[in-house]
Amino acid sequence: MNKKIYAFLTKAVFVLCTVLIAIIMMINLFSFTEYTGKKTFAMPNIVLLSIGTLCVVLALAACENFHNKKRHGDIKRASVILFLLQGYTFFNIYFISHQWDAWNIFCDAQRIAQGQTEELSHFYFSSYPNNQFIVFVMSLLIKLDRSWGIFDTDHGLLLIILIQCALTTVAGKILFDIIKEYTNTEKIAWFGWAFYVVLLGLSGWNIVTYTDITGMIVPLLILRLYQLLQNGKNKYLIWFGMISLSFWGFKIKPTAVIVFLAILLAELIEMIKGLDKQKKKSFAVIALIGVISLPVYSGIFTAMIESTGLEIDAEANVGPLHMVMMGLNPENHGGYYDDDVQLSMGIKTKEERMKAQKEVIKQRMADYGFTGFVHHLWKKTLMIYNDGTFAWGYEGGFFDEVFEDKNLLAAPFLKKLYYTNGAYYKVLSTVEQLFWLTTLAFSAGIIILKKNRMSMVLGLSLIGIILFIYIFEARARYLILYVPFFIIAASLTMYHLAEYLKERTDGGNTGTHGNVKKAKAKKKKKR
Repeated sequence: MNKKIYAFLTKAVFVLCTVLIAIIMMINLFSFTEYTGKKTFAMPNIVLLSIGTLCVVLALAACENFHNKKRHGDIKRASVILFLLQGYTFFNIYFISHQWDAWNIFCDAQRIAQGQTEELSHFYFSSYPNNQFIVFVMSLLIKLDRSWGIFDTDHGLLLIILIQCALTTVAGKILFDIIKEYTNTEKIAWFGWAFYVVLLGLSGWNIVTYTDITGMIVPLLILRLYQLLQNGKNKYLIWFGMISLSFWGFKIKPTAVIVFLAILLAELIEMIKGLDKQKKKSFAVIALIGVISLPVYSGIFTAMIESTGLEIDAEANVGPLHMVMMGLNPENHGGYYDDDVQLSMGIKTKEERMKAQKEVIKQRMADYGFTGFVHHLWKKTLMIYNDGTFAWGYEGGFFDEVFEDKNLLAAPFLKKLYYTNGAYYKVLSTVEQLFWLTTLAFSAGIIILKKNRMSMVLGLSLIGIILFIYIFEARARYLILYVPFFIIAASLTMYHLAEYLKERTDGGNTGTHGNVKKAKAKKKKKR
């Protein structure tokens, strides 16, 4: 009975993940309605996806053997090249936006670094506690920059950008290693890394000093640790690492914890098979690690924030219901809505605020009705998923302060490529859209992956981020932390398709599926 329940739940995860992504793809491909933040590209989505799919299939067909041990490149060297390319590109095009959270945080980080605590935005950080940790980290980096005097002319901005680039580069290496170990081949890992470079490695979001890019490495690190956990070595140390990363990742970006919740759920599903004494002992030790470490980390975090000079008023916290309320607003299809912000911030106590938020949520759901709510989710889907740039240039006064060209050749060209008013921007955004649509389409193939713990966590993480953004405020850039997970799912799907193509080409005698057939044939002969 337990095995049947386990099999059902396992299958349900993969089916649900595939269905959700397939629905998203259908909406992206066949909806032509207007919605908040809509972007246009040089070609229709259906054409871009067709081109992307054709290129992937041809590339896979051209690869002869995916299981050979021959090295096909040096990912470390490629990562260094990527970092240098990032540094040069972003040095030539970086700018300052004065109109949204990223600038508020950077300004207060500068004040903290300079000891100007009387000017800090105490109410803002009390209202949005999820930004407290990032302002502490940035203030340390600015202090470091002021001490070294390397980038002090830009008040530490360039140093933070370079650190974000370094984090993005390392995240790409981790993604490569995850795919390589899963498939036991470098070729598909290079496929995934190439998609990563286009969508994230060279994304303009690396310039925006905020939690999206800074926090992206955390879910990948947790997933990589979980993959290493399957080898059976250093399990308690790995669990300690995952718990630690989840706590601090949550403080950077709340969605970072989704992958850890997926791991816990996957382990619970695995327990349905039964628990022996050794597993019970392991579970007790892991629980003890969490019980001890989390209060310690909470104390450290509190001390960190107090050291900044910020005076936090817990009653000012807008709370999760604020994000649910905003995610239901019809004006911006679940996106940022200033009226909702003013409502939440205009109420002094948590209890009164939650009551008002619940009333708005109930009223909006009643106003929508079933068909209206479906229509709302439809437009919300387009707002979130129909943009391979992840809303680059959309929110805030993006290019408020643009610096003079650093040189006469590269800087003008790169600005025309990255700036939304640039002559070549549509080329870049269209390429990013092509890669994103192709990634989404292939990630829907997660249903054909091997049903093991690793793929289970991957599927649960994707379901988690999809549902999170549907429930709460919608922004395309909220996807950034989990875009690598979509890329991994797409890459693994490509791997299985390549195996299938190889099997068909060689008459079913090679590849994973061919090996299975060989094994069955041997059994028949023995009989």
